[in-house]
Amino acid sequence: MIKRKHPKYVRSFVDRHGHTRFYFQRGGGKDIPLSGLPWSPTFMTAYEAALGDRKAVIVNQTKAGTVDAAMLAYLQSDGFSKGLAKSTRDTRRRILTNFAKQHGDKRTLLMPADCDAAHCLQDDPGQSTWLQESDARLH
Repeated sequence: MIKRKHPKYVRSFVDRHGHTRFYFQRGGGKDIPLSGLPWSPTFMTAYEAALGDRKAVIVNQTKAGTVDAAMLAYLQSDGFSKGLAKSTRDTRRRILTNFAKQHGDKRTLLMPADCDAAHCLQDDPGQSTWLQESDARLH
């Protein structure tokens, strides 16, 4: 068997179940698990995300046209990762993640054109028809 060289900052080990695990490890930071086999497309996507200090995204779990997909596309964009200060990125990521936990599976196409954060994040469900319509279609 030929031993392949791993990409920079990648380490591997065999866990107690006999599975080979791969982690991105750059000095001082947390180890980031990488999915797939080294040099595969899935692995390289996770590796590049870890190298760029972004969260690895598994595309298969996100439906196109949903709030989740829009949020992930924004979080992966250069405008977000390179154009904003770290504190701004952290704040926006926290707000978007909380919003996506509640509404990530809803279709963005159903959002009204005038839907802003204040309108869509209202606590009173009677005031947001987009949320009611989306919930009705999902259930």
